[in-house]
Amino acid sequence: MAEIGIVTLASHHTSGWKVETPLPSRFTVKIEFGELEFHSRPHKRDIGKHVIYGMKWSSFVESNLESVVTLYARQQVENFHNLQVMGGRGKSLISVYKTSY
Repeated sequence: MAEIGIVTLASHHTSGWKVETPLPSRFTVKIEFGELEFHSRPHKRDIGKHVIYGMKWSSFVESNLESVVTLYARQQVENFHNLQVMGGRGKSLISVYKTSY
């Protein structure tokens, strides 16, 4: 699995996370208790970069501040990305979320 990006979530990420890999304009993150829909768009100033954003993204960031988030590229035979979340405020467990679109 190729890594798209890794970030330690901070409050400024509620407005978006800039990555260098194009993503679909809408994609779904499946988690244990439901699904989240994130949005992606080209960055306005940094050509070739994209931003993951949206209300669900902002809520996800707020709930996972200080977590290390890694987004992996989807495999050819799969229709989802893997999103790994480690740590955070008082959290020690590792969660792996699968994204699909």
